[in-house]
Amino acid sequence: MKELLQGNIAASYGAIDGGIDFFAGYPITPSSEILEMFSKELPKLGKIFIQMEDELASICAVVGASLSGKKALTATSGPGFSLMQEGIGYATITEAPCVIINVMRGGPSTGLPTNVSQGDYMQSKWGTHGDHPMIVFSPKNPQEFYWLTRISFNVAFYYKNPVIILSDESVAHMRAEVLRTLPPYNLKFKEKEKLDLPFNFEYDLTSNPFIGEGKKVRITGLFHDETGFPINEKSMVEKVMNHLINKIEHNKENLFLYESDGLENAEIAFVGFGIIGGLIKELKYIFDSKGFKTSFFRPITLNPLDDIKIINLFKNIKKVFVIELNKGQLLLDIKRILSCNKEINFIGFTRGDIPKIGEVYKKIEELL
Repeated sequence: MKELLQGNIAASYGAIDGGIDFFAGYPITPSSEILEMFSKELPKLGKIFIQMEDELASICAVVGASLSGKKALTATSGPGFSLMQEGIGYATITEAPCVIINVMRGGPSTGLPTNVSQGDYMQSKWGTHGDHPMIVFSPKNPQEFYWLTRISFNVAFYYKNPVIILSDESVAHMRAEVLRTLPPYNLKFKEKEKLDLPFNFEYDLTSNPFIGEGKKVRITGLFHDETGFPINEKSMVEKVMNHLINKIEHNKENLFLYESDGLENAEIAFVGFGIIGGLIKELKYIFDSKGFKTSFFRPITLNPLDDIKIINLFKNIKKVFVIELNKGQLLLDIKRILSCNKEINFIGFTRGDIPKIGEVYKKIEELL
């Protein structure tokens, strides 16, 4: 049965239906409804809700819970997400399967607390120091917000890695009909080899014990061996780093989700992510009605991107229009992947609202 839900509430139900055990967070606009929802609902379900003193404490609590095998989540927005980066880096090297929702707002700094933006695209992928793997999904509406949050725990535990859901103020506060069903994504979760040591660097993916399972699990933010004991031997450090990267890089075909239409027969492609998904779809319909051959492409997975898949999808495209609510962040990846033989144009907005379709249409018409 469909329910009329605000995006943040839909995400909260997605976490509940996905089996959340633990939430720690700090209220911050425009993600606060998620914390408020969990404060009421998780105690009823016998689950743990904690309001922490700040965002750094929140991510550390969530990492600790996830290392003990609990499905743990936090939710925040721009300034809080910046504070969490140290904890997210710790989660990547300890392979903590936690989930972080970032509801983007205008920035930098306090910026526009109640307005929409997409300025955290690069930060979600590369926010922490050092090389590190990251899995990032981005919904376009409350239904996808529900689905991506619901599946995020499975993804985090399968890859033993943090998962970031990069939403935005408009998706978070939009109200729409939502079905509380299993996600339609074709993500494959094969059985993994079960090991008794807390870590393994020989294989991309294994099932290892969590804290409390009687296997003497050691946890450190330092480079470490399979027992969790800190190491400084050069070849071992390289081995650990390769493992962290490869478990994501070697599985990007399975992780890469996207929505598209018309790419195989078009010469023009409109590209965007998140809330811009509806706008680029509408642009296709308008330009098609005027005799153009157009298409649209929206990555749902922002990291890892499957470069080879994208190149093949765009092989017939001549002109690309990247539309974002920032100064050109997805643009950098599209240029990196496609710039060899495509004309790539950018249209960006940073004023805190979603542009009207007519305004974007005129800008594209001028560029054409």
